[in-house]
Amino acid sequence: MHRAWLKNIQNKVHGREKKAQIYHALGEIMRPFHDDESMQDAVKRMLEKFQDQKKFINYFQKTWLANNKIRK
Repeated sequence: MHRAWLKNIQNKVHGREKKAQIYHALGEIMRPFHDDESMQDAVKRMLEKFQDQKKFINYFQKTWLANNKIRK
């Protein structure tokens, strides 16, 4: 998963700073949470913040969110 995210960030996101920001946001999602609501909030924040990165967000929604049944 981690390797796939890095590959897709490199291929789908433009700009070094944007890549770093998305990578950091993914780390926030993966940090252990005490409840599902916290994880859902982190996912929602990431999707809103990076809505301009459509290629990566589409990939993320189709692969990770769909497989982990996280509500947006």
